[in-house]
Amino acid sequence: MRSRTDACLMALALSAALCGCERTLRAPERLVKGDAPAVSRDGRRLAFQSARGGQMRLGLLDLASRHVTWLVDGETENACHPAWGRDGSLVYAYANITNTAYQRFCVKGGPQDGYGLRIWKDGATRELTHGLWRDYMPSFSPDGKWVYFTTTRWATKYAGGSRMSSQIARISFGAEREPELVIESPSGNDSGAVQASVSPDGTKIVWGSLEAFWRSWRICGAKMSDPAGRCFVTPSMMIALAPRWHPDGTLICFTGYQVGDPGWCVYAGDVRRGAFA
Repeated sequence: MRSRTDACLMALALSAALCGCERTLRAPERLVKGDAPAVSRDGRRLAFQSARGGQMRLGLLDLASRHVTWLVDGETENACHPAWGRDGSLVYAYANITNTAYQRFCVKGGPQDGYGLRIWKDGATRELTHGLWRDYMPSFSPDGKWVYFTTTRWATKYAGGSRMSSQIARISFGAEREPELVIESPSGNDSGAVQASVSPDGTKIVWGSLEAFWRSWRICGAKMSDPAGRCFVTPSMMIALAPRWHPDGTLICFTGYQVGDPGWCVYAGDVRRGAFA
C-alpha cells in the first residue's frame, strides 16, 4: 500500500506531466449548467448536454462571450454525448421518441424509434446511423476518419439475448459504409463495453468495461491490431469510467472512485506503469 506522501508525490508528477509544467491548483470555474462537456479543436466552443423537462438537450457555449446556442431543444427530442471532429463537425447521439416502448416493439418503426448518431456542422445536420437500438457515446479517431461509438445493435447475437449488453463499433466518417464491430462485450448478460477512446498515434484503444451487473466498471485497453487481447488498465478495487487520452499518448484521464476518496474524482494515469493519482 502506498503512503499518502507517495500518493501526493505521484499526483504532483502526473499533474506536471499533464500540464507541461508545474502550476498552482485553482478552484473550478463554473461555465454552464450541464454535463458531458466537449471542447472544439480550436478551443473556442464547448458542446454539452443539459436535462430539462425529462429531455436531454444539446447546447453550444461560446467560451469568449459565454453565449449559449441550443442545437437540440425540442419537447420530444433527446440529444447527448457530443464529440468534436477535426474539421469542426460535432457528432452526438439523438432520438425523437414519440411512441411508447410497446408501440415501438410492435410497429418496428423508423429512425425515430432508437438512439442514432447525427452530425452537425455550420448549421447543417445529417444522420449517420439509425435503427431500433441505441448508438451513443461517440468519439473520433485521431485522424478524423472514423467515429467510434457504443451500440446495442448486436446485443442479441453476442450476449445471450440481453438487451442490456453493449459493444463498441466504428463507422467511416466520410464514406457510406455499414458499422463494423471493434470490441465485443464480455460474455454473459448485463455486460458492457462503452466509451471508447483511441490513442493519438492510433495504435491503442481504451474503454469502460462491465462484466456483470454485480461487478464494478473498470477500464480495459488493447492494441488496435489485436482488440481481443484486452487487459485491465485500472485496479480491481477502483471503479473507473470515461477514459480519455492525453495528447502525448502516455497518460489517460478518467472518472474514478476507490475507498478513501472523498467522492468521485478525476484521475490521471500512466498506462505504461499502471500508476494513478
